[in-house]
Amino acid sequence: MQVAEIKNADLSAYKTSRILYVIEASLEYFVSIAVGTTYLAKICTTIGMDDATIGILSSFLSLGQVFQIVAFLRAGKSTTRRRITLAHTVSQLFFTLLYAIPFFPGNTTGKTVLFAAFLFFAQVIHNVINPAKTHWYMSMVEDEKRGRFTATKEIVSLLGGMTFSFAMSMLIDHFEEKGDLHTAFVIVGVTLLVLTVSHTMTLLFSREKPATHTTGKGSPLALLKNKNLLKVIGVSALWAIANYATTPFYSTYQISELGFTMTFCSILTIVNSVVRACFSRPLGRFADKYHFSTLMTLCFIVETVVFALRGFTVPANGTVMCILANVLSAIAMAGINSGLINLIYDHVEEEHRTGALALSHTVLGAFGFLTSLVAAIPLKYIQENGNTLFGLPIYAQQVLALFSCLMTAILVIYLRLVVCRIKK
Repeated sequence: MQVAEIKNADLSAYKTSRILYVIEASLEYFVSIAVGTTYLAKICTTIGMDDATIGILSSFLSLGQVFQIVAFLRAGKSTTRRRITLAHTVSQLFFTLLYAIPFFPGNTTGKTVLFAAFLFFAQVIHNVINPAKTHWYMSMVEDEKRGRFTATKEIVSLLGGMTFSFAMSMLIDHFEEKGDLHTAFVIVGVTLLVLTVSHTMTLLFSREKPATHTTGKGSPLALLKNKNLLKVIGVSALWAIANYATTPFYSTYQISELGFTMTFCSILTIVNSVVRACFSRPLGRFADKYHFSTLMTLCFIVETVVFALRGFTVPANGTVMCILANVLSAIAMAGINSGLINLIYDHVEEEHRTGALALSHTVLGAFGFLTSLVAAIPLKYIQENGNTLFGLPIYAQQVLALFSCLMTAILVIYLRLVVCRIKK
């Protein structure tokens, strides 16, 4: 028997747990949809926050990843399934409480502080434990099938998320038309509570490999000496700058300046999900055959075009341009999301992977949050000057999107000149 055959035979006993991983990922994705930028923007506008504040708070989704540094520093120490399950449950309960904030007494400032606290703690707990959970489950997947497995997992999440997002958006729009958003928030909150319980059950019933509850033998110092890992993490840093200069501020642009309803935003999400589901499996097979660095280069070229389109999106052409950009972004993200993780698996030994994932996500979160803070400055300046820059009429989000376009182009060059030359 070849080594690979022995390894795959050992992993065959974890088929049920791999199925549970697919379900777990879907449930976690539903929660992430309900606390995604568009839905958070709806809660924030109801509380009375301005666009800059909403953008900064939305970037907490990035800031939370900085706390994966805890998992990085714990490289070599155990993280049991029980701890993973408890941490995820607490995190999702904090997310659920976000929908209760509009009911709390007090002014906008008080509610904003409370909202920021709940969102912050939810993100911190989620991100501290997430690298260990990812390694726990991914250790039960054959290396030569990672591309296809992660694609299948994403397809199931996307198809379920499509229905979930549309239902939630229709619900919110329905009650908003009746002037009763609070009822919508109650229903969404209860739904999140049910999802939290279900997600906890999938974690409890999943098995562990004898050694998967540890983060491995690699130390933080050994990871920092890994030059290939540092080159791969450069991708996360550049992508964070490109993505978070625009994304945290784009949901309010769609709702306010472009005038999209929540239902139309959910239709965009559905289109995005269908396209990603169609492309995920083929792109996964492509990555398994030609490496994830090659796939990521192609995906970021497409994403460069996406940001260029968003840079020229205005109310007059908003519907057409957003649909086009949304479709192209779906194709790109079908490879980018799984690619960021699998690049680590391509270039880092198994015992170092949890710490490596944590370090990568920490860099992504830090650069993303700092970028959002800086981007909020020109956004506020342009909006306070009547959406003009140097005397020219332009929306702030257009300027940010064009900057993101430039940074993504630089990322493509980096991938070709640096990452693609690393030996797998």
